[in-house]
Amino acid sequence: MVEQFGTECWGRAIAVKGEKMKYIHKHIIKNIPSKWKFDDGKTTGNFHEMPVVIHIAEGWLPITVVNGEDYDPEIQTRTDPIITENTDHAVLDYTVISKPLNDVKKAKKSKVKSEGVAILLTKWDLHKRQLEFSTPQEDSDMDADQATLVSYYTSTINGLINNANSVQEVRDIIYTWPTI
Repeated sequence: MVEQFGTECWGRAIAVKGEKMKYIHKHIIKNIPSKWKFDDGKTTGNFHEMPVVIHIAEGWLPITVVNGEDYDPEIQTRTDPIITENTDHAVLDYTVISKPLNDVKKAKKSKVKSEGVAILLTKWDLHKRQLEFSTPQEDSDMDADQATLVSYYTSTINGLINNANSVQEVRDIIYTWPTI
């Protein structure tokens, strides 16, 4: 999608709602300042609210992004940008590539296991067990819950991850932990 901002700017401007748009100034990505000293020595406030043509005249080029702004860090990596400075804007051009399938699978398994541990921790006080303050019945129930979660992971989730043939398939795996 191409959007236009003030002057002939192509791509998508880097701006997050509530934040200032990013600019290139002296070959560095920066936020535009609110105060600015012009070449003639005059100082102004609210520089960031002035028209884009004034920013450009002062060497502040609004940044647009050609590609790479919409990448999925779970399954992709994005290179550092190649910056092209034009007379009225700067363009950031990224290369987005898929992560290796085995790396994505390994990360997904780690994430899922952490979820399983979090489920167990929401029900049981493992510190109490470590201090041997839990009752034998609590220990038995805790072991049963742990076995339920491990069994579900081993018999269902692990197989789904192992059988995925693409990083998108790994990302899109849907599972529902059993209630313990």
